[in-house]
Amino acid sequence: MMTGEFKITLDEKFRLMLPVQFRKELNEPSIYLMKGRNKCLWIFSIAKWEEKFGNAIAENTDLFSAMDLRNIRKYIGSSQLVEFDKAGRILIPETLRSYADITRDCVVSGLSEFCEIWDSKLHDEYIDEDDEDNKKEFDAASEEISQIIKRKKGII
Repeated sequence: MMTGEFKITLDEKFRLMLPVQFRKELNEPSIYLMKGRNKCLWIFSIAKWEEKFGNAIAENTDLFSAMDLRNIRKYIGSSQLVEFDKAGRILIPETLRSYADITRDCVVSGLSEFCEIWDSKLHDEYIDEDDEDNKKEFDAASEEISQIIKRKKGII
């Protein structure tokens, strides 16, 4: 499981050194790097990418649906297989850096089965948002998770 939040600086060639525990968890010479939600990038192992995107999207989308096609284009279309170099770094392609406004300082967050790469400033702005709409959305999402857990435990 990948957890934690790390401040990382890209080198002059736009390579990123993932935290050791994330590289150990991914345990592959190549990973998928793709556009994520909220102007961040997502990193998935090949197996998790195939499970979450390759198979799941292919089985549950319709190419004639505008919304489905938009999601396929954004997520599958932006996915790039990138290799770790001998030093354990990955190159972040220009198209993905541009999408996420990543220039030099990044935050890498582990979110269990995958991780996110954020521009440091955008990450801080996103995390620090505390307006009423965000609080309501977070509370609603937390309540929904609580209900799912209670149903699984037979509490409700």
